[in-house]
Amino acid sequence: MEGLDQAVEEARLVLARRYAVLVDTTSWTNEAGTISVTGGVLVTAQAKSYSEIIGAALDLEAPRPAVLSALDTDWATLEWRNLPAGTLLDLHRTHEGGDRQTQWVGPAALRWYTARGRYALVQLPDGTLGWAEHSLLTPCHPDSDPWAHILRPAFGRSVSVEATIESVLEPAHSRLGNPYLWGGNTVAAADCSGLVQDLIFSACNVLLPKHTGDQRKLGARVAAADIAPGDLVFVRGTDQGIGHVGLALPTVPGDGVVVVHSCLTKNKVMEEPLEVFLGRYRFTAARRPVSWGSTP
Repeated sequence: MEGLDQAVEEARLVLARRYAVLVDTTSWTNEAGTISVTGGVLVTAQAKSYSEIIGAALDLEAPRPAVLSALDTDWATLEWRNLPAGTLLDLHRTHEGGDRQTQWVGPAALRWYTARGRYALVQLPDGTLGWAEHSLLTPCHPDSDPWAHILRPAFGRSVSVEATIESVLEPAHSRLGNPYLWGGNTVAAADCSGLVQDLIFSACNVLLPKHTGDQRKLGARVAAADIAPGDLVFVRGTDQGIGHVGLALPTVPGDGVVVVHSCLTKNKVMEEPLEVFLGRYRFTAARRPVSWGSTP
């Protein structure tokens, strides 16, 4: 079909102007009037734009390229880097550093996409994209999917595990009083979503996304009256402040519910009864990402 090469080139120019970062491994072909594409682009919006621009130029329905950052992308088509054991990696929003959005502690295998100066665009096991100092990373050539063992909740569905919610109590209590850190995701310091993510992952290998808004999209929905230990409780400040999340846990001893959360205004990890927590904030949602095993 005439004009495919020109349409692809025009699409690439438009995407390069539209997006600050464009990773493009696509190859487009026309076989007997049927357009096909191999390779992919970084995110869904770029794949959609590619298809729309080429389709409009040729007056047909063009296929969408693969999304390289999708968690179900074929691991063998991607490049990987190793984060050595004990190495703390800060993940930034831009290739200039600063504006930390999260952290990860090795060992871990990361997806690698491109580099600018001293920073590389990588993807953490939880799916977060960002820029990290590439001097911290070493090339690796895995023989199988490095993330295959990770359990992930889906929208409307919890992940069943053998571990009980009681396995979270000791690590959660050991972190009480530790400082709040924006973007933090370590035992020493964490923000609210980082604390929740780390406690659940360490207890049962279920990995939530890092950001509060993404955590709200996964697991089974729970009404405020039905909140139970293991649920994520999402709130906002009563003055319409930023989103916040805590993890509901059982009281010890007793059959009540408390919430452990890393609080920005108090600058520490704290625990308080569920009713007190909900009384200080405006409840927005609760989700159940994990279906915990029964207590022996």
